[in-house]
Amino acid sequence: MPACRSVLDQSVRDLELIVVDDASQDSTHEVVERLGDSRVRYIRHEHNGGASAARNTGLEVAIGQYIAFQDSDD
Repeated sequence: MPACRSVLDQSVRDLELIVVDDASQDSTHEVVERLGDSRVRYIRHEHNGGASAARNTGLEVAIGQYIAFQDSDD
């Protein structure tokens, strides 16, 4: 998952990466697990709610002061 790796490889190390899986049918969970980084949090929606629902979920659980979004097509 190059998008996740690009976030984790930033020079700022104090960050959290929240991956919200909006009921995908692929292997997102396994890919995230393979990252092996404690800064990554994986959340899965049981039903697809769309981009806004995924973003809202991420906002609800985020603890950081600053937030940036990176969609799967970025």
